[in-house]
Parts: sequence; structure tokens; C-alpha cells
Amino acid sequence: NQSIESTAATKSAADDLVRAFKHDSKLQGDWGECVLEELLESLGLQEGIHFETQATLRDAGGNVLYSEETGKTMRPDVIVHLDMKKDVIVDSKVSMTAFMDYVACDDVEQRKTLLKNHIDSLKKHVDELSKKKYTSYVKAPRETVDFVIMFVPRSAALWTALSEEPALWRNAMEKCVYIADEQTLYAALRIVKLTWRQVQQAQNQQRVFELANELLSRVGMFVKQMNAVGDSLDKAQEAYKKGMAKFADKGQSVLTTCYKLKQLGAKQDDKNPLPTELEAVEMQGIGNSSEG
Repeated sequence: NQSIESTAATKSAADDLVRAFKHDSKLQGDWGECVLEELLESLGLQEGIHFETQATLRDAGGNVLYSEETGKTMRPDVIVHLDMKKDVIVDSKVSMTAFMDYVACDDVEQRKTLLKNHIDSLKKHVDELSKKKYTSYVKAPRETVDFVIMFVPRSAALWTALSEEPALWRNAMEKCVYIADEQTLYAALRIVKLTWRQVQQAQNQQRVFELANELLSRVGMFVKQMNAVGDSLDKAQEAYKKGMAKFADKGQSVLTTCYKLKQLGAKQDDKNPLPTELEAVEMQGIGNSSEG
């Protein structure tokens, strides 16, 4: 009995959820956004770098844009950055109510009516996106491609409509709206990912060139500084030679004069005695070897 009651309760909860989902457009929209974001993240695309969610559109002056039809802010579900400059807008707010009614219906004639309602619902959303002209409202210097992607989160919903009306996607494209299900959007986003990989490689190459230029500049600067150090050492060496020449024990050197003063009775400092004549010769020898 408990098992039967539990199964009945589960079925009742599921039915309530289906009814709520069918008649709550916001719930359907949130679900579509979740599917879209999961699809983006499954490809390794990162929010804030490769795409933006619920970003408020602004004009070139930074002013918030409002829809002419509803007066609400222009806020698409996702803006996908195709590269460093171009964007494409993706909208996932597609009603699944008519399609769910169609799937649940057993009456053949009524199913035809419900299928038509489903197709009309898709067409209505195409017209709404076309009138919003999202592609004209991306802030410079970024640009958008000349179409909006209308994401249908259930592949069966799209392909059932296309089976009945094959020209649906072409007519939508003529209004600058590309209808995509999960499979086709996944393929398109893989191309976006490859594009970003190439962008990253190009950025890495540019960074390598910048580092190479910086390294060459630093090496050139180092060589220049070392040459200056060498010149300073040469000048110091020359000054050292001239200074040592003053201690030669011949001619008018300082030591010669000191020796004469000593002979005349001057006393040298015991703590700092004058070098002997032999020491003076050795000092002169050091000066001569440095000169060589």
C-alpha cells in the first residue's frame, strides 16, 4: 500500500510539474537559459571572457536601451563573443506549451491543430526577435553579425516543426534570425572555441615578440653599461699609474723629497712609517706591471 501511495504521489508531483512548466513561460525561459549556459560551459567557454549572460544592451554613448514594443530594457539571454571584436546574440525564450500539448494529444485531427499552433509560436518568436534588432545595439567598438540565434532547447520541437514546414528556417533567416537546436548550436559553438584558440595563439605569439624585443633591448642596455664600466676602470687604472709614479725613488717623486727631509732631521710617524727604498722599488714595479 505504501509503495502504491508513493508511486501515486510521485506521479501527481510530476503531473503538477508538467502543468506548471506548460503554463509558466518564465519557468520555460529559465530552463532554456540553463540548457544554453550548460552548453556553453561544456565547451569550456568562460563567462566574462567568451560570453555574457543577461547583459543590458547600451548604445555607443553608454545609455541603456529599451524595447520599442514593450518598453523593457534590451537584455538578451546570452551575448557570445566570436572573437576579440565580433558578437552574436542568442535568445532562448521559446515557448514549448503548444509542442507539449501536441506530444500529449492522442487525437489525430487535434494534433494537426496543435502542431500548427506550435509552428505559429515559433514564427511569432522569430518575428519578435527580428523586430528587436538586437544586432544594431551592441556598444562600439564591438560589432555583431547580421543575425540573432534563436535557441530551441528541445531538438524534437524544432525538427517536428521543420518536418511539417521545411522552409521555416529559411524564412526565419531572411528575417536575420537563425533557428538552432542543441546539436546545431553545439557545432557552431565549437567553431567559436576554435576561433578563440587561434586568438589565444596569436596573443601568445605577440607576447613572445614583445618579450624578445624587451630582451634584446635589455641586453643592448647591459652591454652599453658594461662598456661604461670598462671605460671607468681604464680611467681608474690610468689614475693609479700616475699616482704610483709619485712614489718612484728618483727624480722629483714624493718619496725622494721625504727621504731628504728625513736626512735633514724630520721625524717620521712610527705608526705610519715611510716605505724603505726596497719597498718603494717594489711599489714602482707593481705600477709598471699594471701599465703593461
